[in-house]
Amino acid sequence: MGPAQTESSRQEDGDAAFDFYKVARQLGSVWIPVLFGGLSTGIRTTNLSYLGLNFFAQQYTDLRPGDIRCEDTPEASYCQAAINDNLFWSTTIGAIGSVLHFVLGPFLGALSDAIGRRPVILLCSLLGYPSLVSLALFVYRNVSMYITFALMPLGELPVLAIWFAYIVDLIEDSRDSSVAFGLVSAGALLSTMVGATVGNFLSLQEGVAAMMFFDIIILLPYLVCCLPE
Repeated sequence: MGPAQTESSRQEDGDAAFDFYKVARQLGSVWIPVLFGGLSTGIRTTNLSYLGLNFFAQQYTDLRPGDIRCEDTPEASYCQAAINDNLFWSTTIGAIGSVLHFVLGPFLGALSDAIGRRPVILLCSLLGYPSLVSLALFVYRNVSMYITFALMPLGELPVLAIWFAYIVDLIEDSRDSSVAFGLVSAGALLSTMVGATVGNFLSLQEGVAAMMFFDIIILLPYLVCCLPE
């Protein structure tokens, strides 16, 4: 009985490994958005709060904008004074994003059922780029970050559910959907952690440049030209 059970266990392990490989292959078209999107998100997480502090701190000091580095001197009085402003706008954008998810979620889901997943994913992704460009303009040209705050809700559209529906469409056997969601979630989490780790070693300028590279040089052409229906 012992050898038979061992052989059976090996067979089950082999089948499980094959299932993971099979599902991963079926998900081939989503790995670039998942991995590079996660890297960009991780870098953004480590940098965005300090960008807001640097912007609002300008009204509390006579230093030139380029000399304000709250990421290096968070204890400075002008950085401390900017915390409430930054918190207010971060909370406001978060609240607006929640409302958009509640209001537009069902509509975008129905729209993706009617015209397909790819057009909706592409539209929502494109609407997120203006805020990224305005963020870069603040970092490199000190353009008002209020423009970024005004544009950020466009990047908060509830596209994640459409991605999951897209993943379901890719899977040949619906019983493998849970495996697919697990693989995608693990890939997104891992890449986000890597991005956050890398972001800790980058300056704000380097971090924004990295986000621009991942989002505009890699993800945008892929979504427009390579993401299948």
